[in-house]
Amino acid sequence: MVAAKTTDLKPNEGRIFKFGSKPGILVQTADGEYRAFSATCTHLDCTVQFRTDEKMIWCACHNGRYDLTGKTFRDRRRGRSSSFRSTCAGRKSSFREDKT
Repeated sequence: MVAAKTTDLKPNEGRIFKFGSKPGILVQTADGEYRAFSATCTHLDCTVQFRTDEKMIWCACHNGRYDLTGKTFRDRRRGRSSSFRSTCAGRKSSFREDKT
């Protein structure tokens, strides 16, 4: 699935996209790499967002924070956000579920 055109995001920006029936989040890191994750919080199933000021994914429901590998900062027991395998071909970023 195509989540965005590469021109849709600037470095250190994120956006929510629809991945089937669930939300995903696409982030372009400060160094220009694209990363995508499930945008559903592993704690309360809320939709997360990217915080440009902290360069991390954040859940407003419980103030949970995820780094850009999907690991939680606040409570390591809560696991990790599901990531998507990304490819950037031409001017589009495409994603599929990462089964690894």
